[in-house]
Amino acid sequence: MNNDVLNKINEIVNDIEKSDEYQKYLWLKEKINNDKKLLKLINKARVLQKDYVHHLLSKKELDDIFNELNSNPLYREYTNTLYEINNVYGIIESSLNSYFDNKLN
Repeated sequence: MNNDVLNKINEIVNDIEKSDEYQKYLWLKEKINNDKKLLKLINKARVLQKDYVHHLLSKKELDDIFNELNSNPLYREYTNTLYEINNVYGIIESSLNSYFDNKLN
């Protein structure tokens, strides 16, 4: 791959890493990792999701754990921030795909 292209990619990645949204995400992730009670609840939700996929758990039981998680302001803010960051990645990916589709077709 061309060095200019790699440099531009690194520029975009650096801009994202310096963004307020990404910095907020890192801060929230650290806060969650230091909250043992919340981590325990997240891990329980992951186990219950697997149980639900394997039909060992009802939808209501799964909904209950996620309602509990979503009632936590820190978790809610974390998931909202993660959603925003993923949207940025999606826009970049979509823009690149569209550009190359137009150029190659």
